[in-house]
Amino acid sequence: MSDALPYQGKTALYFEDQPERVEAIKDLLHYKLGIELQMAVTLKEASKLVMERKFDLVILDIRIQADGPKEQSGTEDWARSGLHFLKELRDGKFGERTPKDVPVLVITCVVNTSDVDAILEIGNSPGARCLYIAKPTKLDPVVEAVHKLFA
Repeated sequence: MSDALPYQGKTALYFEDQPERVEAIKDLLHYKLGIELQMAVTLKEASKLVMERKFDLVILDIRIQADGPKEQSGTEDWARSGLHFLKELRDGKFGERTPKDVPVLVITCVVNTSDVDAILEIGNSPGARCLYIAKPTKLDPVVEAVHKLFA
C-alpha cells in the first residue's frame, strides 16, 4: 500500500474572510490529500494571488467582505463579493496563471436557492467545474468534493 498523497504538488487558494475557519480544512488538504493551501482574506488579496500564481483549485466563501472581515468594514457589500470573484475568475479577468476553468469549491452559508443556482451557473461555465457545500460542514464532504473536482 502506497503512502503517496493523491494530490501531492497541487495548490489551492482559499478565499475566506474568517481565517479561524480555515485551519481544519488546511490541515486536511495538506496531510490527507497533499494539497498546499494559500489563504486570502480580501477580494484584493485573492485577485492578486490568482494573477501571480497558478492554482489547481480555488475554495471560496460567497458571503465575504470585499475589503476584509465583516466586523472591520461596517458595510453591507460582503454578501456578493465571493460571487463577483467567481464571475471574474470564470470570465478570465485574472490572466492566465490560474486558468479560468480551474475547479472551484464553494463553501458558504447561503440559504437562498436562487443564490445557490447563481453560484453553480457561474461556476459550472463551459469546460469548468464547481461544487457547493453549505456551512457549517464536516470534513468528509470536503474530501469527497475535492476528489470529484479532480476526477
